[in-house]
Amino acid sequence: MMRTFLSWVGLWLAAALTTAALGSLVQSWHNMSAIAALGVPVTAGERLAAMGADLITFGPVWAILVALALLPALPIAGLITRRLASLSDPIRRQTFYGLAAFIAVLALLLIINTLAPMTPIAATRSASGLLGMALPALAGGWLFARYSGGKH
Repeated sequence: MMRTFLSWVGLWLAAALTTAALGSLVQSWHNMSAIAALGVPVTAGERLAAMGADLITFGPVWAILVALALLPALPIAGLITRRLASLSDPIRRQTFYGLAAFIAVLALLLIINTLAPMTPIAATRSASGLLGMALPALAGGWLFARYSGGKH
């Protein structure tokens, strides 16, 4: 029982960290592209430096928020996949977990943008940025499903 719980926690953290790291890179790329669109030259080195800085500064905060969003999403996805025979196939199961994680992170971003007096994550001010920040959750949810092997 304790081993199963620790396994679940480890996979949940791996899913959250994967989602957060990729999302942080998306946010950096989006922000640097916005600066370049203003006519300011942005070198590849500057983009990489911004990405590294964002992984260190924005990444941990984003990881906490993502982890909170995935905390209910992954168990709910597990309940649904156990009850629907059509989701017992590993590919369908992994896809479903990815979609559940994506929906959870998208909902998180929409809630943050609705409740905050201004949009705190600049990349989410546009539809492309909003989707770009949520899409990495597909990888996080997939990772969780892939390595939990139907046990969670």
